[in-house]
Parts: sequence; structure tokens; C-alpha cells
Amino acid sequence: MRANAIRHYRQLRLTVCWLCIALSPVPSIAAPLPADPVITAFSAADWQQLKLQSEQSPPLPGLPLASYFSAGHFFPELPLQPLLSPDGRWVYYWRRQGQQYWLSRSQGDGEEQVLHKQREVPPTQLMLSEDQQQLWLASSDLLQLLDIRRKTLRTLWQPGFALPGQKQIPPRQQMQVIELNAAGAVLQWQQTSLSYWWLKPNHAAQQIWPATEGSQSYAKPRPVWQDAAGRTLLLQQFSPQSSRQIPKQLPDDIAKTPAAGLQPDISQTLHSSDGKLLAYARLYQRLYWQSTDPAWQSLLDQLQALQPQCSMQLQLATQTAADKNRLLASFSCSDQINAQHLLLTLNKDLQIQQRQPLRLSAAAPLPAGVSPQQVAWQTPDGQTIPGYLYLPPGRELAKSPLVTLIHGGPFSRTDPSYDVWVQWLVNHGVIVLQPEYRSSAGYGQAFLQAAQGDFGPQSPLLSDIFSGLDLLLATGIGDPTKQLVIGHSFGGYLAVQALQAQPQRFRFGLALAAPVDLAATLQAYLPVAATPYGQPSLSTLFQAAGVPWQDRRWQQQLSRESPLMRIKFLQRPLFLWAAGRDDRISAATLQQFQQQALAQGKSVRLWLDPDSSHQAGTLQSRRLQFYLLASLVVSHLPPAPLNSTATAPADDNQNPDLDNLDNALQGLEVRPAAAGN
Repeated sequence: MRANAIRHYRQLRLTVCWLCIALSPVPSIAAPLPADPVITAFSAADWQQLKLQSEQSPPLPGLPLASYFSAGHFFPELPLQPLLSPDGRWVYYWRRQGQQYWLSRSQGDGEEQVLHKQREVPPTQLMLSEDQQQLWLASSDLLQLLDIRRKTLRTLWQPGFALPGQKQIPPRQQMQVIELNAAGAVLQWQQTSLSYWWLKPNHAAQQIWPATEGSQSYAKPRPVWQDAAGRTLLLQQFSPQSSRQIPKQLPDDIAKTPAAGLQPDISQTLHSSDGKLLAYARLYQRLYWQSTDPAWQSLLDQLQALQPQCSMQLQLATQTAADKNRLLASFSCSDQINAQHLLLTLNKDLQIQQRQPLRLSAAAPLPAGVSPQQVAWQTPDGQTIPGYLYLPPGRELAKSPLVTLIHGGPFSRTDPSYDVWVQWLVNHGVIVLQPEYRSSAGYGQAFLQAAQGDFGPQSPLLSDIFSGLDLLLATGIGDPTKQLVIGHSFGGYLAVQALQAQPQRFRFGLALAAPVDLAATLQAYLPVAATPYGQPSLSTLFQAAGVPWQDRRWQQQLSRESPLMRIKFLQRPLFLWAAGRDDRISAATLQQFQQQALAQGKSVRLWLDPDSSHQAGTLQSRRLQFYLLASLVVSHLPPAPLNSTATAPADDNQNPDLDNLDNALQGLEVRPAAAGN
């Protein structure tokens, strides 16, 4: 069911991919990188200090709901991570101007518009050609090539197109762009069997796997990475943060990984043109960069001190003169919509000679937000569970609503970046917990494999979530009578299961694109899911993670324990969202779930967006999902009173934009005949 290793990835609650980590054995010859402190469970004093600090902080200024519906809140990734040219001369990026998008470039002292796009959100993958005269633009369903000098754009492939030299036009879901590099793009074609095609400029598409007579080999990333000292590093082949090969330190025996603490995996890297690792980052509360090279470490410390609460992404120009380097540093903060960018010129000793701020985002009023606290708790069986906690400042937390926001995957993780859902909830006076349950990626193989395919109502995943909520409530963080659970994709599956497992805990649940019959969903989706060329299939990766998805007895048990078969346990309202163009979650199954629930007298409402895919890609779809959430929260979860010094939000009544969204939402609601009986 959240991007390039150097690019800023957005692992929202809506950006999830079903197992994105290769679990192949790794050699033990690699020299380990310096170890960071492990994430350990909070003490009672830690929780109390966190609570006291929040309650004594000034409250946020109240903001009307309508102020959260600008495009920047829903697509804050534009201009995402800009692209630095290999020679360091240019930075390429998308600029949004209202509902229009411009592809621009800058040398740090001005801006040149390269391409005008219309109202549709443009492809966010950018890659310069080998001669740096052309620019590849790609998303999963679009591949274009821009001649930078002539400013002419060619579409090489999109749904409805045949590949060059081929006659067959693949159906929409059969072909995807899955990899992009300077030489071209790799497309996956799922017909009766799987094949990969290499599409180059001015050449017919070439099948590269399975190999055909006369086919040429495809230039894949280096299979081995080295640090600055030339030491070999262990390899993480495929991660939720990256579709490129990046290094990862893994224990030789995963069974020895302690449950009492967790160390995040390496999630981003910076390397030289010859493949040597210069710096690497682990994701804690933010990306924390390190290096084995003292000069690089000194530079990293200087840069991270500029924005100590924000994550930093780095790009290094690889074709500059020997006596200087160009480095692009981008800072993204969970409480700010727009990233900040610096273009640096470094001498051979990695000292900063010039620092140019890049203003790549149009100025816009930013609502006051909050940053997350990385927390951790221990489950009854002794496993440490990390998570991110957002607290509304200046409110009595024991009287505040508590929302559990569950990421998808399951083999994914939460990214503490800007999220309009989280920021509105906290501004509305709601506590938000994002648990990193067992099977979350980024905390080592032992943690990822810990569930061993147990996804039923007694699974350790639900235990991890419930134990975190119980601890918060026992500490006085959250009102036990004002709880809500939300999830998308596999997170939606867990949200429905949580409602069924503890029927009296939550006021209601909201599940978007939820596989209510997970066994059937896996059987249909895993054999055809796209993975990067040269990587194991998604079905192989699920098997390696301990999920016996092809085992008949496991399938039967998971079906018996599915939300679809346990409707009778629902006691609180459930709200469902389905997408008409979802390639993995059946809208028909969700409609079946609703019909059976209504027949049993349960409160289940369903909205079906015919134009949305699994990840809502349009601005209207994202606005509608957010408006649905906000409407439900306002109706069901009154916040704790504001402090006397706080400003109440402006009245949203009679707002035409909200009226339009309300009308659109009503048009999407599925009302089966059984609802009137």
C-alpha cells in the first residue's frame, strides 16, 4: 500500500507502501558505523514533565477551519526537495502560484521559468539527462522529457499510450513508471507475466527483463557502498524512504536485538560520485546526520544547528572543480508548510565560502503549529514501542480528546513532517498519537518481523497501540471518554479492528481505503504490485517478513478474523472512505461491508470518491477527506476549554468554500436501500 534516498520523502498517513524493505541476508564483513543511543521507554517522570510543559505553555491562536484549505496544506511537498544539477550551477524546482504550477530554475540570484503546467499537480520526480540538456519528469503514470534550451516538452508515456515500437496499449493499472535515472526510465508491465522495460530518449522501448535476444544490460545502482575511509557497508536494498540502494547496519543475529530499546536504521545518505559514503542520517524526532569523516561531521554540525528542530536533506553536486563543492541543504519542519533551502559553496576543506538562501515557495501566511515529541513505551511483553505525540499547548490534557492516527503498510513508518490533519487537530485542542507498532519499518529487522503475520484481533500490533493509549490516559494525557481512531490503508484495517477489539474505547472510527478482507486483498494485489527493477517482488518480501500470505490455513484464519467477518463486534459509529480508482482496495468489498453492517443494525457510513486512487492525488480529493475528518471531530469531540489568554477561532458559518465541500461530500456518500429500512 511515502522517493529518492536524497529526496525529502513524505510518509503521511496517506503515503504508505506494502513492505518496502528487502530482508535478504547480509555479509558480516562491514565495519559498523558509530552507534547512536537507543530509543528507550519513557519513565513516569518523563511523562509528567511532558504533560506539565504542555499545559503551562501559551495556547495556540485559534484558527478557523477554512484557513486550512489552501493548496499548500495538502501539497506541501511542492517544491518538495529541489534538484541540484551535477555541476552545481542550477537548482530545479516546481513553484506553485495559486492553482498554477511553474517549473523553474535558479542559480541563487534570480529565477528562470522553464515550463508552465496547468492546474493539475505536476510530476514531482525530476532527473537531469546525462548531458544536462534535458530534464526527465515522472510520476507513476506519466513520463515526459523536457528540452531545457528549447523549452519543448514531449510525453513519452502515460495511460492510453503504447510504448514506442509496441502496438498494445496497456490498461491503466498494468504499467507504471517505477524508476528514473539520467539515462532513462524503467517501467513495469504486468500482463500475464511481469516484465520491465527501459525507455530512453529517441529510442524505442527495450525489454530488459526477462532478457530477450539482443537486449542490453541496464545500468543498476552500485551493489556495494563504502564510507569515506573506503570501508564496505552493509546494504539495505529497498526502504520506505528510498527506491535506491542505501546502506543499513543490521545485527548478524536479529534475535539478539534487545526489546528494551530500538535504534533507527540509516534512512538517508550522501555519497560522492565514486560511491563512497560521506554522511548518513537516522530518523529520530528529526533526521540526525553523522559522518565518519571529521571535516564532514563539523560541517553537518554547523548546518544542523541552523534549524535544530527540523529535518535536513542534502544534495551534493558531483561534477564540480576539485577545489570546491556545491551543496544544497533543505530544512523541513513538522510545524511549517514550506521548507527552507540553502545553496552552499564549499572549499576543499569543506568550509563554507558562500551561503545563498533560496526562496522557492511563494510567501503565504502560516498558521501556528506544533512539533512532535518522540515518545516510547513498553508493552506487557517487554517490547519498546516508539511513537510521535502532538500535544495542544495551554489546555488541560486530562480533558482533551485523544486521537490515534495509525500509519499504513504495515511495513512503513510515520514521518514527522508537516501534516495538515495533525496540525488542525492540535489547533482544535486534540492530542494526537502516531504509534510505530511492531512491523513498522526503520527500527531493524527484528522489529519489522516481530508480528510474523499475526494481523488478527489479538495481534501484537493492536496490543502495541492499546498499551500506548492506556499509558497516556493513566498519566493524565487524554480524556478516556473522548477517543478516536483513524487510519488509511493497512492503518484503516487496524482502525476497524481496534473498534471491534475494544468496542467501548472510541467514540468512533474513520478508516480510509481500508482492506476489510485483508487475505483477499493480499491475494489480489501482491502478485501484481510494482517494485524497482532488480529488487525482489513484493510477494517475496512479505514472505521474508514472516507473512505466509500464500499459506491456505493462514489465509482462512485471517479471513475468519477479518473486520468483514466480525461486524457484530462493532458498537460505535464507523465512517469509511473508498476510492473508485484504487488498485488494491476493492470499493465493492467496502460497500458489501456497509450493507452487512446496516443489516445488523450497526452505524456505518461510506463515501465513495470515483475519481480518487489509493493515495488521493487531487487537491479536491484531499480537501474532501480532510473536511470529512474535521466535520466528524467537531460533531463528536468537544475540546477542552481554552485558557483565558487564548483567542477563539473565527466563525466558519456561512463560508462558501466549506458549503461547497459539504455539498460535494454529500454527493459522494453511498446510501444503500437498507439504510432506510
